[in-house]
Amino acid sequence: MWWAAAGVAALVIIAVSFFALPRHAALPDNTPQPAPEESPVPNSAAPSQPLQPNSLLSPPSTPEPQASAGIQVRRYPNLEAPDRVSMGQSFSLQVSLTMEPLSSAAQIQPGYGSRIDTEGRLSMTLPARPDGSPWPIDVVLTAADFDIANGRNHTRLDLPADGDSTPGVFELTPKTARTTGKVSVTFWHNGTYLARATRVIGVDTTPAPAAHGFVEEAASIRAVEKPADLTVYVHEDRAGDRTVCELTIESPYLQPGSAPCTPAEELRPWLTAQYDSIARASESARGVRVRNAAAAMSPEQSMAMLRGIGRELYRRAAGPLFDNAFWKLVDRQRSGGFQFRTIQIYTNNPSLPWELMVPVHGQRSRDGFLGTEFEIARWHINDEVTSHDRPPQQLDIRQVVAVVPTYSGGMALAHQNDEIAAIHQLRGFREVNGQLASIQNLLRDPPDGIVHFAGHGVAEQGAGGVVEYALQLDGAASLDLMSWRGMMHDEVRYHPLYFINACDVGQANRVLNFVDGWAPTVLDGGGSGFIGGLWSLSDKGAAEFAEHFYGGLRDALDRGQSASVAELVARSRREFFDSGDPTFLAYVFYGDVNLRMTSR
Repeated sequence: MWWAAAGVAALVIIAVSFFALPRHAALPDNTPQPAPEESPVPNSAAPSQPLQPNSLLSPPSTPEPQASAGIQVRRYPNLEAPDRVSMGQSFSLQVSLTMEPLSSAAQIQPGYGSRIDTEGRLSMTLPARPDGSPWPIDVVLTAADFDIANGRNHTRLDLPADGDSTPGVFELTPKTARTTGKVSVTFWHNGTYLARATRVIGVDTTPAPAAHGFVEEAASIRAVEKPADLTVYVHEDRAGDRTVCELTIESPYLQPGSAPCTPAEELRPWLTAQYDSIARASESARGVRVRNAAAAMSPEQSMAMLRGIGRELYRRAAGPLFDNAFWKLVDRQRSGGFQFRTIQIYTNNPSLPWELMVPVHGQRSRDGFLGTEFEIARWHINDEVTSHDRPPQQLDIRQVVAVVPTYSGGMALAHQNDEIAAIHQLRGFREVNGQLASIQNLLRDPPDGIVHFAGHGVAEQGAGGVVEYALQLDGAASLDLMSWRGMMHDEVRYHPLYFINACDVGQANRVLNFVDGWAPTVLDGGGSGFIGGLWSLSDKGAAEFAEHFYGGLRDALDRGQSASVAELVARSRREFFDSGDPTFLAYVFYGDVNLRMTSR
């Protein structure tokens, strides 16, 4: 793993002001886990109405034991099925993990900590099983081009320490006249997303004999030391001329479940209108007057509007599967012995603002937003067969570098100095100018700690409707995404987490199945994570968010404690309830939801 080779990862935080240009157009673990060193993000009291059980989301019959030490297990993943089938022909898809390769024609998409084994095997570090029992590996099937017998798209493999796993079998029938159909399965262990295997099956009008081909590439998977309380996996794909969306729910405390979800493109017109309303409720963007901006709303009006948007967003986008799982975990928390704190989201379309949702179910409702009541982190996925390391769960902070571009006149940031003053109080602080050469040196050799960029940015829609992003540096210089990619080295000593505190830059647009935007760029380049804003930010609110974030970090480190990134972000978001400024709710965090910062 890159963070192990580096010895310690760096945290890079970039706070950028963007001005808009005209556009064209769960149950507890068996082994108790240590309490967090910081006080957990509190949840409002849950309403008392019970939720009807769902068979897909019933608690596991045997809770998975946790262990800090792990052992390495190597197997070949197999998706056995005919190479070609006929319309109306039912066939079996068999999934297994074996000592020797059995099947072909599949691709492995590395998941959270995946890596290709040199011998083509799937190498997993799994928790020790003192009783010698097999590991349960959950498998969830997505097959938009096929009907699944009995609608059952979940199975469980038993993986012994030595030998082949038990097989999992799905019965499928082609349901479209396309010449090919795609099937994908995701592998999970104790709520931890491991990998996705995909293969294409030919479909024609005449019977074709079943055949097996080459061995799919195998990924090496390192199990997460501490999984999230609730993991959400959202994957969108094209099926003919339409987009299909599949949502999978995993938790150490619930059986996995999978169901169709609403594609982001269907929500985009409504979301765009809501973002426009949110922008009108904000003060002017950082250092820039917002054209045709209406008078700012009162804090009370702003809070009411955002809560209304959050409730409607939940109704439109969360879906019954997430709703069922969420309230089951809330009810388990109320029964005692478990605290529902963390949510991890994997998605190849990160435009949905999960953090803004306000959960509602009948007469039941939460007082706050998911992003203020829970610690939430995202991680982006794509369809490339590449090794993609997961971010670490610990960052040691040794240096704090502030990159501060110089602006004048109407471009000057009134609260930039306040922002830098808060960072200056951290040990190891130094300041860097906003010249292009300085940024290039920084990207080629990131520091061992935190880098904070306080400045402007630009987001505009270019040719073909593609949104282009750039950071505004000193003078007329700017740094766009492609230049950023070009400046980064493939091998660096440290792997930062980037914080882009700016208008529109936190959003990522998906064009021709490619996730674009700052967060995916940073993560694909080896970043440990990313923090950014999804909509226009006020200069004052952006500076205050940074002050609260760094203030919490400084307090923890001064006490000799570690600080959770997701928890600091959640605490800083809650300043919205005092100010009414939507800026505080705009922030999203990409990385490990259990990532903690320490100082040695």
